[in-house]
Amino acid sequence: MTDDLTGLSNRRAIDTALTDAISRGSEFALMQIDLDYFKAVNDTLGHAAGDEVLKVVANHLTTEIRASDRVARIGGDEFMVMLSRLTNHHNLMRLSERIIKRLEEPIPFEGEECRISGSIGISVAERESKSTPEQLMREVDTALYASKYGGRGEATSFRKGLEQFVESHAQEAVQRGSTSAEAGR
Repeated sequence: MTDDLTGLSNRRAIDTALTDAISRGSEFALMQIDLDYFKAVNDTLGHAAGDEVLKVVANHLTTEIRASDRVARIGGDEFMVMLSRLTNHHNLMRLSERIIKRLEEPIPFEGEECRISGSIGISVAERESKSTPEQLMREVDTALYASKYGGRGEATSFRKGLEQFVESHAQEAVQRGSTSAEAGR
């Protein structure tokens, strides 16, 4: 169950790993990463440049995590990282900062430079938690959107009340006629 372009695990593989980890009562964190400004790369330099960016991002993510962790491309320009036994907020934020810094390094392509960033959402499953895969996916998605609404190039860890923040920003964006979370994708 791998992504053909990057060689990473795909969505189905990460879903299976998530379900298995929860059923074992494991302690882990999920990180959902959405590439900022990726659409601009595709629009200005073409899909071959976009494919190269996705391959480089896959390599960056793989080198930033431990061998016991798992990274997957879950669609388009989105990635999911499953971090076993890493639930400390400070350590998760430090890792997120390293990942964002790596993503912001220019990526050469046919004499041009591709420039992207990344927004990250984080959700944590504590040991023996009663979390479901669906709940953790909702939490990590909410945290990702909070990062997007917060200005991109940020990481946000899920916490109670974050849904209201995302909802209010989504409503404001609809009233303006565009979603700031999706602009520049």
